[in-house]
Amino acid sequence: HIVSLTPSLPAELDAAAGYEFDASHYSTLDIPLLLLLGSDSPPVLHEVSDELADVVPNVRMTVLSGQQHAANYDAPALFAAEVTKFLEGIPALAKVRN
Repeated sequence: HIVSLTPSLPAELDAAAGYEFDASHYSTLDIPLLLLLGSDSPPVLHEVSDELADVVPNVRMTVLSGQQHAANYDAPALFAAEVTKFLEGIPALAKVRN
């Protein structure tokens, strides 16, 4: 299946090469945002997460100890527990559950 995706790869690589992250583009988000960050993730991911946490008004950042970028694969129970805890803390979702 992955091989079938290769025709789009050059265009995707070109788009990624020209991308520059600007956290200010996210400053108007009006939704709860969970940033999950592995403690062992690459430094650039820590930097981007810190920048987002500084500008997004309703953000929670959780560092997953001993994890890298793919905690959803490497520690799915930990990942799911953090997402569940976050979702349970959103008042609008609590009303839907009750």
